[in-house]
Amino acid sequence: MRPTPPEPGVLELPSYPLLSKADTVGGPELFVLPHRKFPHVTLAAGFPLGRVHEPPHPRGFVDLAIELLKEGTHRRSGREIAETLDRYAVQYDQEVQPEYSLLSAACLPVHLETALALLAEMIQTPAFPESEFDILRNRWLSLLYAQRSDPAFLAAERIHAAYFGEHPYSRVTIPPEDLQQLTAQDVRSFYATHFPSHGSFLLVAGDFDEDAVQTSVGRLFTDWNTRRGAEIDPPPPPPDKTVIHLVHRPGSVQAHLSLALPGLPVLDARRDALRLAVQGWGGGGSARLFLKLREERGLTYGVYSSQAAFSRAGYVEVTTDVHQEAAAEAVDLILSEAERLVSQPPQGEELERCRSELAGAYLRRLESVSNLGLLEAERILQRLPEDYFATYLERLRTTGPDDVASVLRELWTPLIPTIAVVGDRVVLEPQLQEMGPIVVYDTSGRRLA
Repeated sequence: MRPTPPEPGVLELPSYPLLSKADTVGGPELFVLPHRKFPHVTLAAGFPLGRVHEPPHPRGFVDLAIELLKEGTHRRSGREIAETLDRYAVQYDQEVQPEYSLLSAACLPVHLETALALLAEMIQTPAFPESEFDILRNRWLSLLYAQRSDPAFLAAERIHAAYFGEHPYSRVTIPPEDLQQLTAQDVRSFYATHFPSHGSFLLVAGDFDEDAVQTSVGRLFTDWNTRRGAEIDPPPPPPDKTVIHLVHRPGSVQAHLSLALPGLPVLDARRDALRLAVQGWGGGGSARLFLKLREERGLTYGVYSSQAAFSRAGYVEVTTDVHQEAAAEAVDLILSEAERLVSQPPQGEELERCRSELAGAYLRRLESVSNLGLLEAERILQRLPEDYFATYLERLRTTGPDDVASVLRELWTPLIPTIAVVGDRVVLEPQLQEMGPIVVYDTSGRRLA
């Protein structure tokens, strides 16, 4: 006897707590997000300064500076910092994005003062010790050389270079020769000149006493003089013709494919409509590309689409790995599905599925205090509206098929993809040459033909 299916219920969505700005005397701009459901606190220090704000050459200042903050201050060595983090169970992390940098520390409320003091010390009095710099540089040089064996990296490098030219958005790595040129004093001088940049802030989320936090921040962050950062110039327009950028990787069995199409900047209100379209195109196992390339044709284990959005530009990318003999077929199928997406965008049941998948991914990000704090920090750094996440589900619900169709027609008519393929040119070049001009590179990035 089959079990009786459960009665449909109403999904009770969690309310999204709104951030507020706290009054402090001096120190960083302070945002607080009280959320006392769990005994946990997250600190986030955001800096609107990323890889795109560096000089053209040498590059690597921001990545090195952020990484070296935990390797020593004027009071403590890197080992002492690590011991303090372990002793008080403080989970520290950092990330560098193209347009911003972010430090975070998560701890129990009883250790909040210790975490705040350590973060203030690292940000305001970093030492950038020579010995730690040399160790880090040597380790990173090995990683930079190793990444050139990764087809996904090689394709991303070519896509960014083709799409953005000499613009800073084209930067996806640190050239090894630049890293070898830099010194600890170079990084020390760059940090002193640029950090904390104008618009930097501190965010506290979780279970804490607001008055006590304001007092502590005012007492601990006494050397917080912001420096005005440079604005990013607009990048060039997207390519006006299809070019295939082929990275020759002799002996490859598979080909890694990456196709880029025009997208939208991070503040463009149409991104919700484009997000729904991208989800339907290649956002998961029920998406059109997955069904066509894997389920129907058996060409790949997975094919996925995603959005990349910056303050001044954006693009949509599809990536997959296929057997080399099927590369041209896979590219044809991806482009035919792009054309079908423009002429027949998601609607009805398919659109509802896309909404449900995006809503589920969003709700999973609300499961912890840390996620909430980092979401808000990223929102501030990207200059999104205050209610951006609070209204996200409602925006998905009210974005209809006409909105999706409109943004796709505007962006992808005509359809001009930027294509990167990584594999053996002996196998790939003959089957790709009818699709457009081919530019060939080696795995070090040098142009061969």
